[in-house]
Amino acid sequence: MVLTRRATLASKSIIRWLPNEMLTAVMRDASKPDLLALSATSRLFRNIATPLLYRTIQLSTIAQVNYFLRTMEQRSGTLLSRYVRNITITAGHGDRLKITLSLPLVTVTALGSVLPRLCHLERLKLEVSEVTPSSGFVDMLQHAQFPNLSAFHHSLRMDTAALVSSFINRHPTITNLTLTLRERLEQWNPILLPNLTVYHGPSTSIASVDFHGRSVALVSLSWYPDDFEVEQPLLQLGSIASPEIFMAIFCDLEGTTILGSTARNLPHVRHIHFRKTLETPQGVSPHDALEIADLLKKFDALSILELFIDQRTEHDSERDRETIVLWGEACKTLVWIALYEGRWMRVQGHWIFAIRFSSANPPCLHISYTLVRAYGANVVCLVRVYLPRPLNADSGPETPLFWASMAATFQTFLNSEVGAAQRK
Repeated sequence: MVLTRRATLASKSIIRWLPNEMLTAVMRDASKPDLLALSATSRLFRNIATPLLYRTIQLSTIAQVNYFLRTMEQRSGTLLSRYVRNITITAGHGDRLKITLSLPLVTVTALGSVLPRLCHLERLKLEVSEVTPSSGFVDMLQHAQFPNLSAFHHSLRMDTAALVSSFINRHPTITNLTLTLRERLEQWNPILLPNLTVYHGPSTSIASVDFHGRSVALVSLSWYPDDFEVEQPLLQLGSIASPEIFMAIFCDLEGTTILGSTARNLPHVRHIHFRKTLETPQGVSPHDALEIADLLKKFDALSILELFIDQRTEHDSERDRETIVLWGEACKTLVWIALYEGRWMRVQGHWIFAIRFSSANPPCLHISYTLVRAYGANVVCLVRVYLPRPLNADSGPETPLFWASMAATFQTFLNSEVGAAQRK
């Protein structure tokens, strides 16, 4: 009601004198329910809110997909389709090895005809389960052209793999490419992307991707349950590219095996992120810690090491500290280490426990007072730099949970400082 009353007085308020660019900038941070409420108050707000509402589309259920298709088939669909910049159609579990969204053929065919109309599309993520018929996407893969496409995320199937490669090669504007497998592919068609900077894909695909002048900054390889070859993919990667960030997602392999191959073939990498999808309750053994320390000596520029290679629920902080110090001594360039749910940082030559993530439901983020005391308000920028990828969708930078946890930590810290000062 408040919004409605204000809308009737809009012609007499300051809002009518504000530039549309300023209103758009303010409304860009509003939630979708707020945008819907604003769009119902006046034509001005509706004209500004509508492009923002349709800019990013996320579909994770069949009902959502069908609603989107009905909307695009309406008379206003042509206009609305011009507003879409990012579309995500997936229902994953958080890792790229498990996809659950299944769509019937009639829905897939309708999607295949609607998606090419999104002429200003910049990011396309299309991941459906292996039981979803891929034939409905054939026309789109053969003929669709998105002049501004910069990010493409798709699940590969044997019957459409060649079409996907052709689609990718028609879009040299792609800078971020993610490919997942629904079934093993014995042969890969070459992928040529002159502007590629970020690549996520199966380890078996690396020989088919031309990184064009070694411009790629981040490479993430996935080893599926039936993939055991480690040395050859990393040898090929090291011969054609020199990424600053290397990520490995694996199931049955040992982290030390991949780290050893990484040290031999990518010794100049600056950021390593390993994630094991198979739940293993045991932590890093003393023997493994020593082996990892020996391997870390071979890196000459490594600054960030993230190892998520088990699902340990109980933590021995003193043992973890000994492991972190050991690795820090082995690799003098390290400044940040993530082990289990903890984050450690080198401050003035000493390793301090900085942040702890809790994977409980709901997840929690704890920032140590030591880090706050050392960096003050700058700790916000510091954490945002060192946490580019949160552990899950509900925690990490740029999320309400992150900022709420940060605010709570600062408030508790300030209260303790005030209390200490009063006691003095």
